[in-house]
Amino acid sequence: MKPYTKTLLVLVGTGFLFTTFWPMRYDLLTNLPSTPITQLTLDNGRYTEKGVPFNGRMASVEGDTVTLTPMTDGLRDGMSLTTVKGQVVAMVPWVKGLKEGEAQLFDPTTGHLLELVDYRAGVVDGMKLIYRDDGSIARRETWVNGVQEGLTTTFFSDGALASEVMYHNGQQAGSLKTYNAKGVLLSDVMMEGTARHGLFTIYFEETGLPAIRGAYEHDAYQGPITTWSPDGSYVVEVYDRGQLVGPKKAYDAHGKRIETEFFEPDAKDNVDTTNVSPLPESPAESMENAEHLEATEAP
Repeated sequence: MKPYTKTLLVLVGTGFLFTTFWPMRYDLLTNLPSTPITQLTLDNGRYTEKGVPFNGRMASVEGDTVTLTPMTDGLRDGMSLTTVKGQVVAMVPWVKGLKEGEAQLFDPTTGHLLELVDYRAGVVDGMKLIYRDDGSIARRETWVNGVQEGLTTTFFSDGALASEVMYHNGQQAGSLKTYNAKGVLLSDVMMEGTARHGLFTIYFEETGLPAIRGAYEHDAYQGPITTWSPDGSYVVEVYDRGQLVGPKKAYDAHGKRIETEFFEPDAKDNVDTTNVSPLPESPAESMENAEHLEATEAP
């Protein structure tokens, strides 16, 4: 038999085994013997059975949600599996009672992967990836010791960068940049938590040139705000805490002043037109997904 023929047979055989037995993997797990959590006692952080630390598989049932967890010496130790109406929604690794490793969340209807979350010593630590139903990454976060820290990025379905921002102590801190699907920078806004605070620039999508530039103070215009027209002419206005307080000065594309409009401040002019949105929410950041992870916690 020729070598390539042997290789082909191996691949076909491997594919047959994979397609035949891989879909059964969860059924095999769920059908293994387990002990209901109602038959166990939580004693000083460990589950016991008749006074002895429990070893085996613990089953926790709440309505249609079933969580099966390997136990060693009364502590979760191994990969827990959570299902809703028989559909796997979460797989969470445990080591000696603490989450440790890569947890996976799945859509309860389609079974598609929604999130991958790194855990260390019981808290999120490392990378958190959030997926769309088509399998593309929608959002990537970095976490340190249970707190979002460092660069967070979002992506279009084709993988192109949609936005990027730094986090510090769980809050946006620094420049939030957004892009269109072609990679053109649309906005660059300094953030402080959920508020726009500091310098910002909004760009024309067609040319990439500045359209609006100035500063925010807690989401309100502060100081000079310059607004350009596509032909290069521009207007400068001065704001104080979102209130227009000075004359509007208009200039041509060469910087020559062409008009000055004196202005009487009025509350109706406290208008924000930049429409800069925060980072888009991930499709997997829903209460259902949070509940899937929580289902693996102690009841």
